[in-house]
Amino acid sequence: MEETLQELKNWKAENANKYGILEMGVFGSVARGEATPESDVDVVIKLKQPNLYVMIRIERELGEYLKKPVDVVSRNVDNLYLKRRIERDMVVV
Repeated sequence: MEETLQELKNWKAENANKYGILEMGVFGSVARGEATPESDVDVVIKLKQPNLYVMIRIERELGEYLKKPVDVVSRNVDNLYLKRRIERDMVVV
């Protein structure tokens, strides 16, 4: 987990201004310390200007950077189940 968190911090430091990232964190197995080498990385992001195109681009870039599957969701997600999981597990990077 620590290695993935550090990689995410590094990526965020290099790209936050480019994409207008206000907040970024992980949730799911990585945040809970239960990730396996096959696990994807669940990332939650809050942008200055919500934009689906930007979210997709971030997801693709993070996947290439981490060399793992990445799922990116908005901090403003409407799905109540997902929102609760994020609130319960999120580790801010």
